[in-house]
Amino acid sequence: MKGKSKSSSGKSDNLKSFIIQIKRCAAVKDGGPQFSFRVLAVVGDCRGSCGFGSGKSPDIANAKQKALRKASMNLKRIQLKGRGRNLSLYHKISSSHGATKVIMKPSRGTGLRAGGAAKSLLQALGVENAIVKIIGSSNCYNVSRAVMNGLESSQSPKIIALKRGKSISHIMGSRNNTQSQDKIEEVSFTGQ
Repeated sequence: MKGKSKSSSGKSDNLKSFIIQIKRCAAVKDGGPQFSFRVLAVVGDCRGSCGFGSGKSPDIANAKQKALRKASMNLKRIQLKGRGRNLSLYHKISSSHGATKVIMKPSRGTGLRAGGAAKSLLQALGVENAIVKIIGSSNCYNVSRAVMNGLESSQSPKIIALKRGKSISHIMGSRNNTQSQDKIEEVSFTGQ
């Protein structure tokens, strides 16, 4: 039941929903074990907004409804590179939650190379080119939380330039320019 997707027709935003995990939980009582289900879900518009939620109930259908409702209430706008359907990350992102560490890198033309909950989250977000490495625990809840923390902390070069009081070209300077400036400084230093 992992990674199932369907479009929700009830919303006007045309949100796409993914069920990441359905897990059976048991609580042992006097009369024996009482089973309930925990569902992890992701909702996104494939254009830069996504949300993550979990729901728990004795019935799978109610647990799904709770998870999807929480996910749609937690929708967050993420800053991504590109427009329309061809979205990617601006820069390398590292984040963690619990015992899980996630490293996300932008890529060109490789497609979305991720596993488990990270792939569902990035698909709901609309990211088409990225590489994700999960280090440590691969628990779906921790991976989802770590990916969302990293995506929320990412910033565009424009915002970084405004915060630092510099131009975007200075922030996004090519490596050739910085290497040539280093060589000029070395030459001027050795000439003295």
